Amino acid sequence: DVHHTDGSIISQAKSITKGIEDDYNKAVAIHDWLCENIYYDSDSIDGTSNTAPYIASDVLKTRRAVCLGYANLYAAMCRSLDIPCNVVTGYALGVGSADTEWNAQNTTTTEANHAWNEVYLDSRWVIVDTTWDCKNKITDGNAQTDKNISHLFFDSNLKFFSTNHRITEYLR
Repeated sequence: DVHHTDGSIISQAKSITKGIEDDYNKAVAIHDWLCENIYYDSDSIDGTSNTAPYIASDVLKTRRAVCLGYANLYAAMCRSLDIPCNVVTGYALGVGSADTEWNAQNTTTTEANHAWNEVYLDSRWVIVDTTWDCKNKITDGNAQTDKNISHLFFDSNLKFFSTNHRITEYLR
């Protein structure tokens, strides 16, 4: 699902990071590009449209995804530039449920309802959740563009991130 050898992914990643020397700023540029150009497909979650693509090259083509698509494309773009990146699945509060705080059920569940990345930059693993930083949405068949990119979930500190995310599995 994370085909970082796909020609379209390689050329897009190189285009996004043209002129940027260090991996950290390349990772930021890829994050920002995804947040500007990919739309979170709310319709595919509530069943009013076809399932959003999750394979990286399909997400790049259609420009729509839900969390796993964002995470797979982010990982593929980073990897195509030789930046190590993992896809992480886990449980996040407020995703597809009314959960707003941690409790006995959701802290022990093996169910995953969300996906994000960990990318290796400056000799450490950095947490990145492009889905939660992206404001573009598709709702009722309408694409709403919001260029206000957040960086709240780029290089998020673990204590803050853990207030609403919990890892269930690493997909290398």
